[in-house]
Parts: sequence; structure tokens; C-alpha cells
Amino acid sequence: MTAQESIDIMNKVENFVKLLGGGELEHILKRAEEIEAFSRKLNSLETLLSHMRIIERKAYVLKEYLTIDEAADYLGVSKSRVYKMTSFREVNYYKPNGKMVYFNRNELNDWICRNRVASQEEIDEKARRQANRYNMQHGSAFTKPRKKDNHEAK
Repeated sequence: MTAQESIDIMNKVENFVKLLGGGELEHILKRAEEIEAFSRKLNSLETLLSHMRIIERKAYVLKEYLTIDEAADYLGVSKSRVYKMTSFREVNYYKPNGKMVYFNRNELNDWICRNRVASQEEIDEKARRQANRYNMQHGSAFTKPRKKDNHEAK
């Protein structure tokens, strides 16, 4: 930028300030700050509303019976998958008026828990108990020294 261009810009700014007057500019700046503060409040209100909507959608966990949409959300599957589960009679459901489908939340919990997979710690503990039971019934077969076969001795 040349010196002349800088001078021209400065003159334009000075003319603008004169046009608005000293108090006018301060009023505009104050109003801009008020708008910015309102915008921040609005953003926090939108965030609050968003959280409230999420809480409202999740309030079904307090209900005893769930609609198909709530059941799908509760199980973490699609609505289509829940319809298939009812079609194949994989889950219990209720149709009190012959059309609307409802699910008992406790029965959904039972369905979730039906195919429990044991942890490695539980598997190891069960194996230890069975080994101890076997040893008590048959003697300590695992601790006796093994006799060498003829071809192992060679």
C-alpha cells in the first residue's frame, strides 16, 4: 500500500466519524456489544434446549412400557430391526388395540441378558473349580509324575 492510499483511507475514516458524530459511534459500538452478549446468551439457551430435548427423548427409561421407537432407541437398534424381532417372535410384545406395539422394559432387559458371555476370569475360575473337584474325586492326577514311554526314553 502506498503512502497516498494510506492517507486516502485515513481521510475516509475521519469523514465517516465526522458524519456519525462522536456520540453516534459510541452508541453503535455499545449496541454491537449488546448484540454480541445477546448472541452468547442465545447460544447457551440453544445448548440448554438441545440438552433438554435429549433428556426428554431418554425419559422413556422411567416408563414401564415402551413404544416401538423408544424400544429401538433403548436397545440401540433400528426401528426396522425391532419390527423384525417382533415378526420372528424374538422378543415379547403387546398389542392392546391390535395395532400399536408396546414392550415391557423389564422384558427387554431380560432379552438383553439372555446370551451372557462370561469373562476370561470367570472361565478360568470355573476351570479351576472343575479341576479341584476332579482332583478330589480321582486323586491328584495332574501332580503325579508321568511315566516315560519307551520311545521317549531313547
